[in-house]
Amino acid sequence: MLVGADLQGADLSGASLQKAFLDEAVLQEAVLTGANLQGAHLQRASLQGASLYAANLQGANLQGANLQNADLTGANLLRAKLQRANLENADLSNVSLSWTNLNRTNLKGANLQKAELRGVTLYRADLSGANLSGANLERANLRKASLSGVNLDRANFSNRTELPDRTKWTPGTDMARFTDPDHPDFWQPYA
Repeated sequence: MLVGADLQGADLSGASLQKAFLDEAVLQEAVLTGANLQGAHLQRASLQGASLYAANLQGANLQGANLQNADLTGANLLRAKLQRANLENADLSNVSLSWTNLNRTNLKGANLQKAELRGVTLYRADLSGANLSGANLERANLRKASLSGVNLDRANFSNRTELPDRTKWTPGTDMARFTDPDHPDFWQPYA
């Protein structure tokens, strides 16, 4: 059990930490490239600037974790719990986040380019300034999410994608209404 452990800057590349208890652990700037953290407990862990490139975080509990500026490129976050996590400016390009709970998560400025977000729940998440170009948002729940300044170029939606104002996406939806603060009908979650 590594609850509260100080592993700041540690090189744990390829480590097998499946179902490990790392709640509140300090892993700032740690290298976890290719590590197996499937089902791991990382609640409120400090992972600022950590490298989790191609790590397996499937089903991991990262509720309240600080992953600001972390590199999660190509990581598997399928069904992970990331409620209230801080992923500000994190690199989540090409990640699998399908069916993941990101309620009230801070994703300001995050890179989610080409991310697999099918069925993801982003209720009240802050995506301000994030890059979601080429992301798959089919069946995603974006209810009350902040999308101000978000890049949605080539993003995929479906008629089961719930938009911030609780409407469903259609091919005629003007997404600039949610992303462009200068739009005459700009929608804000807390207006």
